[in-house]
Amino acid sequence: MAEPQVPPEIVKALPGALGSMVALRWITGTWQQRLSAFIGGSAASYYGTSYMSGLMGTDAGFTGFLLGLFGMALVAKLFEALQRLDIGSRLDRLLTRWGM
Repeated sequence: MAEPQVPPEIVKALPGALGSMVALRWITGTWQQRLSAFIGGSAASYYGTSYMSGLMGTDAGFTGFLLGLFGMALVAKLFEALQRLDIGSRLDRLLTRWGM
């Protein structure tokens, strides 16, 4: 009986997804923000692993894990910054000032 073959895309995505799952432990926010950060970290790993692995001369699996871990943290901090900017109230004040 033949063993099932794992698609190469899954093998490439797995280290980044694992890194993002580890980072979930320290990420706060709603479940939607945490899910978005997980997807962002996994995507950063999936698309950036080949480049960063070649640049740093490290194993692709390890590089993918680190990119997933820190990519997710970066996405989470981006959400924090956007919330602190409070764009809605700033836009409302600007429109009020312009008489709209």
